[in-house]
Amino acid sequence: MKQNPVQKTPSIKVVLAVILILVSVIFVNQLHNIQSWTPISFAPCIPRRKFINYIPSSWEKTWYENRAQFAAEDLAVCEALKRDRGKAEKWVSALAEGKEEPYQDSDVFSKFVYQDTCTGRGYVQYIEPFVGNFRHPYAIPDCMPAGPEPVAIEDRSYILTVGMNNSDFHTLYPGKKYFFDMGTATYPTSLGWFVPHFAQKGIAFDEIWAWEKKQYDPEVYWKVRLI
Repeated sequence: MKQNPVQKTPSIKVVLAVILILVSVIFVNQLHNIQSWTPISFAPCIPRRKFINYIPSSWEKTWYENRAQFAAEDLAVCEALKRDRGKAEKWVSALAEGKEEPYQDSDVFSKFVYQDTCTGRGYVQYIEPFVGNFRHPYAIPDCMPAGPEPVAIEDRSYILTVGMNNSDFHTLYPGKKYFFDMGTATYPTSLGWFVPHFAQKGIAFDEIWAWEKKQYDPEVYWKVRLI
């Protein structure tokens, strides 16, 4: 009786080799069909804060909308400040307390909105409202409401500044740090407060640009700083 020859079953190694060859052929064929592709980067994302927009407070919006009236009438600014006594009190007391929660009052405080370029997370940086005579609301006795004590005309405790150490600052905002002072008067009355104030918050400026209507000798102006 004639017997059929025994057929050997292909080994696992042979099967895997054939599969690997087929996959390679398919991959090469698909690769030729790709017109453009972007290599994958495994470099860590360096965080940056991208400016999104500026949101003025409702109080600031009102002042902006009535700017023509304020410019035409001498007493309009004073009358408005007295009328907005409650907002001025919130403004001054919030800075005195030094807590962030009061700054979230969108009726009083304006804000800058940023976004983290790595995570997409949003950030808010608050700022004092751009209203009044651009000084402390209690700096001009004739314009302030009854009750609070007046402050010195050069008082700057109404200005909301935010600081961070130089390492974090350079990471989030790469590049040089500039300070612009328009209406600088003399060094002690303006930069003499701002420069050391920001230095205490960890921000040292690379360049300072200052302007004043009256022309000063630059050497005389900056010499005061060195005394």
